[in-house]
Amino acid sequence: MRYVSWGVVLISLFGCNESSDRFEQVLSLRALGIAADTFVAIPNSTVNLTIHAAVPKDNDVTAEVYQDAQSLYAILVPDLELVDSGSYTEYDNFRHYQLAARFVVPDEDGLRALGWDGSSALLRYGVSLSAAGRTEKVVGDLALDTADSDAAAIAWTTPSISSVEPAVGTTLGKGSEIDLKAVVEVGDDTYKYGWFVSGGEIDNRRSLDTKWKLDDKSKQNLILTVRGKVSKAFSIEVFEYDAQ
Repeated sequence: MRYVSWGVVLISLFGCNESSDRFEQVLSLRALGIAADTFVAIPNSTVNLTIHAAVPKDNDVTAEVYQDAQSLYAILVPDLELVDSGSYTEYDNFRHYQLAARFVVPDEDGLRALGWDGSSALLRYGVSLSAAGRTEKVVGDLALDTADSDAAAIAWTTPSISSVEPAVGTTLGKGSEIDLKAVVEVGDDTYKYGWFVSGGEIDNRRSLDTKWKLDDKSKQNLILTVRGKVSKAFSIEVFEYDAQ
């Protein structure tokens, strides 16, 4: 799946025990990112969002709007709407949760009432996700495009995950250590990568070329996220493997 824009900070209310709940393992709620259908926020336009998370099979996610009152540099979106309660794509070892949300960008008078001074600015929105006693607050930023800005002239592109190694369809060895690689087509930006797995350990979850120590499950699931640090461009793919 590919999405246009991403910007997110994750704030976990419960610390992770490194030995029992490594962050790449989907053993509890994992917020994966927020995708928007545009790179810039235009006054009077509607911005559609998709919030992504992963949870273990027996978990359900609840969500509510969150405003990051500690933000010192962004304009807070006043009226974020959660369109529904979310949906799930089921995999062997976890559930991929997707929640639709949207907001209308205020007109320029409304923006000034929120503290905008007419210069370049970011709009900030947020959602609080909870599942099985764990809560993560997810916030995202979107560049504000007005008549006096040049944000619309920025030709951002969405990264594309073109291949992964091991290839889908490969049978993996239970308990083995394998090379884990991905090829991503990217644009003019600096990108941050994130691997998530149903089990086992990844040597460096932020690298496209790393190693994956598998556990003894006969079904293995893998997630890769790609996000632009400046453009907020975002992509996510989920992969499934058999293991013997």
